[in-house]
Amino acid sequence: MHNNRDAEISAVSCLPQDSAKPFTLNIVVGFWTSKHVEILSLRPTDGTMPTVATTPVLSSAPRSLLLYDFTSDHSKLSNIHLLIGLTDGSIASFVYRNDQLLDQKLVSIGSLPVTVRSCRVGTRQTVLACGSRTAILFWEKERLMYSPLILKVCDTFLVIVLNQQFRRM
Repeated sequence: MHNNRDAEISAVSCLPQDSAKPFTLNIVVGFWTSKHVEILSLRPTDGTMPTVATTPVLSSAPRSLLLYDFTSDHSKLSNIHLLIGLTDGSIASFVYRNDQLLDQKLVSIGSLPVTVRSCRVGTRQTVLACGSRTAILFWEKERLMYSPLILKVCDTFLVIVLNQQFRRM
């Protein structure tokens, strides 16, 4: 659990990594002042929730969080990534494996805070990232790929609408 009780939480995610399950044991929490993110894991045996992984200090505060599994039906390996939409218009990504955050990448998609939301396009697991510009994140050729989208207006409502439409495909 986070030790600094005075820290203000900037974002929380408790979405299941496996869309077939209605629950998750991992909760992701971002902090304004320290500009870092922690993954907490619920231990069912004793009810505690210790921190299992922590990011290094990020370039700006986390605005949106998603612990997401890009595993497809064709892939046997788990491709869980921690995706962090930052207040400076960037997306930080980490591979999450064995309670470790590996292979940090930082991609800028504009200058406004970024919101990340999961969506499915056909059979492909994707994530829509929206700030002053938009991008779709997906798994291809054994790596996380970013593809820009051209949308004139992008706000939270648009992200929700697109997310619902992609899920129906």
